[in-house]
Amino acid sequence: MKLPPTTIWYHGTRTAEEAAAIATGGFHPGTYFGRHLEDALGYGGPYIFEVAFPSSWTSEDGWQMVVPTSVPPDQIVAHYTLTQEGHFENEPLRKAIFESNTQLVAHVRRPPRHWAGPPPEHGHGR
Repeated sequence: MKLPPTTIWYHGTRTAEEAAAIATGGFHPGTYFGRHLEDALGYGGPYIFEVAFPSSWTSEDGWQMVVPTSVPPDQIVAHYTLTQEGHFENEPLRKAIFESNTQLVAHVRRPPRHWAGPPPEHGHGR
């Protein structure tokens, strides 16, 4: 399989049911993706998806992006569950950091030509 320059972005969700729906139906418009695994884990949840996007379709700005169209499940590179044992968490600081970066959310430039429309009814958007 030959691809144009492609990058992996991450999406995390909180429940096994949501993860199963994503795995079979893809993502709804308005879904957020993080540039880094820790963002998907920290702000989404332990059910992690690695998702391929053409590099030309994504922005270099920001640490996360929101997609304007559906993303089909065939763009999913991997899906796994991460567990972590917490020892300390400063939730007010986490929220302040998140809010300080909301202006850096990048909206994708344009959908790839081969993404013709929405996936089946079982997609997911956060």
